[in-house]
Formats: sequence, structure tokens, C-alpha cells
Amino acid sequence: IVLDRKMKKTVIIFSSFGGMDIEEVSKKHPEKIAKIYIEELLGLQDFHINQLLPLLNNDREIISKLKNIVKKLYSIYKKYDCLIVEINPLALAENGDLVALDGKMEIDNNAQYRQKPLVDASNGIEEDPLELIGKEAGFVVIKLKGNISIISNGAGLALSTLDLLHKYNMGVANILDLSGGATPEKVMQAIKVVIQDKDVKGILFNIFGGITRCDEIAQGIAGALKSIPEDISVVCRLQGTNRDEGINILKEVNLDAETDLEETIKNIVSTMSRG
Repeated sequence: IVLDRKMKKTVIIFSSFGGMDIEEVSKKHPEKIAKIYIEELLGLQDFHINQLLPLLNNDREIISKLKNIVKKLYSIYKKYDCLIVEINPLALAENGDLVALDGKMEIDNNAQYRQKPLVDASNGIEEDPLELIGKEAGFVVIKLKGNISIISNGAGLALSTLDLLHKYNMGVANILDLSGGATPEKVMQAIKVVIQDKDVKGILFNIFGGITRCDEIAQGIAGALKSIPEDISVVCRLQGTNRDEGINILKEVNLDAETDLEETIKNIVSTMSRG
């Protein structure tokens, strides 16, 4: 939910392509996005949310659960003078529940005097230096306490990778989200960010190609390989758009890529245990 300054209205933006940069989705898959403008005097109504049904395969059970989430988001948006309130991605769990995996909100600077408790709390939080470096480079980076860096194109992929690494008793040093449509240059920049973390002894790429192309990811990895210290292991999982081309590019620089995530994790466990 965001303020559209041009239209001077609040707009709800919904996409079935979760975990990706919404601007990239709108450029390449406009049919996967719904935009619903809300009249200020009318406010959010059920019929607004019902307009999302076509993107949800007309599943009325999901739309019913989605209504509760959207209404709560809209309430937060209004109550706290937000410019944007976002959940991305919103996941459908096996039991049918909708689960917010990540989210953000931005308060209007002009309304900070009304939201002093929130602003004061935010100002009191010290960001990790690596997270600041990532933010300046245009990435969302989360610093943790292990020694493996996860680079993925989506929060859902990152979390599934984190879970599997924990299964093998491997800790994560940091997570970097490339989002959608990553270019080779963006991948090289991401690697430059994560290797500044002195805890990192391994980098695991988990890429599922859709808007993001696996061959472009591979080009970026290949281009940055010489800049990665020799004591840092690199493993890759590529699946989706141009997967085979990406695997071939990595083979040319003597880097094997898997298509299965668990095999990729076994590789980094084996490589790091030898190192």
C-alpha cells in the first residue's frame, strides 16, 4: 500500500510474483500486477480486495484470508502516516495460512511529530556496518553469526536455504537479496559487499530464474571470481530461465553448479570441512 503522488491517491499494489522487485515485475510482466486506487472519503472496502481474485485463480478461500491482511495493512498505513506499507513476500503455507515473510514501512517525515514513539525507536537502532554497506549499494543485507553468505533472488529462497544449512549444522554469516532482474554488474557488486564480512568462509548462491536469468547471474559470478579470497568457498544452485547456459558459463571458470538445493548445501559442507 503506497501513496501515488502523481494520482494523489493511495494505491494497493498486488502481484503473484512474490519476493521480487515490483518495478521489475511491472516492466516485464504487467499482467501479473493489480493496482487498486482508494478514494480517501470512501476508504478501503471489500469490493476493492475482490478485484484481486483473477490473480489468485478465483480462490475465494485465499481472498477471504487476504482481506484480513490487507485491512490490517491499510489500518497501519492510515494510523501511522505511512508513505508505504509492504509485505513481500506473502507466502501460502502448507496448512493454507498466509504468512508475511518480510515487510517494511516508511513514515511521512512531515508527520514525525505525530509518530514520535516510532521515530525515536527507529533512531535508537544501530545498524550493522555490513547492512549499511549493503543499503548504500542498493541491497537488503542481514548480518548473522555464522560463516556462510547466502546470495539469493528472493526472501523465500534465502529462508529455505537458511533452514537447510541449519539442518547440516552450518551457520549463516549474512543474507543478501538480489531481488528480481539482477544483472551481471549487480551480482559482482553483491559479491563485493558480502566478502567485506570477515566472518565469511563460504558463499552459497541460490538462484531461481524467472525474471532473473541464470546466465546473467553466472556471468556476474565468473566476473567476480578473481576478487574472492582463496579461502572463501563458492557454490551455486541455478534453476529456471537459462539454467543450462548459466551452468556452462560457470564450468568455463572451473565452478560447478547444481540444480538441487540440498546437493548444493552438501557441496559447501564438504568443501568447508576440507578447508
